[in-house]
Amino acid sequence: GFYYVGTTLYPDKRVRDHFDGKGSNFTKKNRPVSVVELYSLNSEDRKACYKIETCKTREYRDKYGADKVVGGKFLQLKKKTLGRNTNDTAPLGVIKGL
Repeated sequence: GFYYVGTTLYPDKRVRDHFDGKGSNFTKKNRPVSVVELYSLNSEDRKACYKIETCKTREYRDKYGADKVVGGKFLQLKKKTLGRNTNDTAPLGVIKGL
């Protein structure tokens, strides 16, 4: 499976969007099966949230492989171009896909 790491101000809606096929380009192409982690960053500082998202993405890439995880500054997988949703901020979530 694949892992998608993202941040948003509206976690309930954003997770629902991912599962309904209306989330990121990545989760539209790689349908999610479960939420692995979801927690509050307690910050609306977009730069700080993005850095934390990138660190969490690195952690997952180290554990599962760079070809299986996108998020933060790692929004591309080999041979795929993925869009970036610029309306997101915090909390952080990790979604597992097929």
